[in-house]
Amino acid sequence: MQPLIHPMRQRQPVLTGWRWAALMWAMVAASAMAQNAPAPAIGASEAQASSAKADAPNPMLNAVTQRGIQQCAARVEQLSRAIGMGPQTSGMLIAPAQPVDQRLFSIALLQPVRDNEPGFVGIDFAPNQANGCGAAMQAVAYWPQGCEALAAGQMTKLKKLPLIRPDVLVLDGGPNTKVFLLKAGASGCVSIKKEVVL
Repeated sequence: MQPLIHPMRQRQPVLTGWRWAALMWAMVAASAMAQNAPAPAIGASEAQASSAKADAPNPMLNAVTQRGIQQCAARVEQLSRAIGMGPQTSGMLIAPAQPVDQRLFSIALLQPVRDNEPGFVGIDFAPNQANGCGAAMQAVAYWPQGCEALAAGQMTKLKKLPLIRPDVLVLDGGPNTKVFLLKAGASGCVSIKKEVVL
């Protein structure tokens, strides 16, 4: 399958550790907004959580609408702006079979985190939901510090939940958001943020 989402032409800084934390919080904000309001019209700037301009071309939105996916177009616009797609972002649409506007589809994105190391953001979109289009997002990133340090630092506002395994921390970002911290290598940590946008 060939990539259908290409980097934007505007220049944006690479996401550093604190910017990646901001990306994760932007996803929480997008979820909170989606919980309380219908998906905005395409091009609305209310959900914008990045420095990208609201009138800038949105390659993620273009990829889905060119395939005939209209029912989730507003949600695609909302979430792609909220996660801060920029010129360093690349991705791929995993398009559904016909009828494309009635089936679940997915978008996989690579976002630079630190020193051009990629972080992964996956978003699954489901049309025909009570809110018009539901979505589930996953953000995966490697951190050089340990999981305990990460939980106490960049993710200090999230509540620790009981351990599901001795080597996995679980943080609570609300009823629809959980962050799993897994030990990686000798001293690193992989964060997996899972969020459902109802």
